[in-house]
Amino acid sequence: PSVCVGFGGYPAGPGGIAARLMKVPVVIHEQNAVVGMTNRYLAKFSARVLTAFPDVLDGAECVGNPIRTEIDAVGR
Repeated sequence: PSVCVGFGGYPAGPGGIAARLMKVPVVIHEQNAVVGMTNRYLAKFSARVLTAFPDVLDGAECVGNPIRTEIDAVGR
């Protein structure tokens, strides 16, 4: 694989660790305002750390939550 993307929770942990051992870049996205334990650990060696809210993790990029365009259009 060329990249491993994780969204937190216990399923993301083993995949992120395996990717690191295989020297595959890890990208994580924290969707909550409070960082979970798995994402806090994976952030230490992730190539990119993305968040839904600003100022959640130091060095993270706030990109919002990914949603379908149909759902986004309802709010307009």
